[in-house]
Amino acid sequence: MHHRSTGSRPQDGYNRVRVKIAGDIYDLRSDAKVSHIQQVAALVDRQMTELVKAFPTVSRHRLAILVALNLADELLRARPDLAPSLEGAGKEEERDKLFRSQSEWAR
Repeated sequence: MHHRSTGSRPQDGYNRVRVKIAGDIYDLRSDAKVSHIQQVAALVDRQMTELVKAFPTVSRHRLAILVALNLADELLRARPDLAPSLEGAGKEEERDKLFRSQSEWAR
């Protein structure tokens, strides 16, 4: 995985890091530590790279969805309190909190 950081937090309060996932370069920004962003990207890169090698004819979009499902499964096994209720009641606040924190990664 390739990465680069600005070395300091920019004025907007977000760290910027360039990472390589499954051969594609992504410029990420987050309020998380640079090392944490790099660890997250390395985990996704490892899973994407394994799936691309195992299923070369499957679209990257489908493989990315599979990686997301695998990671969500691992997260929910470790943190069952984050699981959305199948009835749709009682977990909206936790779900919204999770999605808000994750949305910053793509900016």
